[in-house]
Amino acid sequence: MSTSYHEKYKLAYAEMKAAGNTFTVFEHGGQWYEIDRNRYREKRVCGARKKTGERCRSKDLHRGGKCKFHGGLSTGARTPEGKAKAIVAMRAGHAKWLSDMYA
Repeated sequence: MSTSYHEKYKLAYAEMKAAGNTFTVFEHGGQWYEIDRNRYREKRVCGARKKTGERCRSKDLHRGGKCKFHGGLSTGARTPEGKAKAIVAMRAGHAKWLSDMYA
């Protein structure tokens, strides 16, 4: 039996108060949330583990629910060979799109 969002929220809030922390991070439904006692509202956060072992609290999320440091958007090809390969793939995709559109 899975616990509901409200049960997880109450448990995380109780642990935070008992430890004397001003914030806590918990997971529900594949997304990470932060409870901040100073603001009394939760926000979605990255939630990835940092080298120190704590959870990343970045709120600037990209697709997939992670920040730019933990799986954000791609930076693209860097080498001349990679850039050329990307251009060839782009042209092939554009040609396929045109042929499907006017077929």
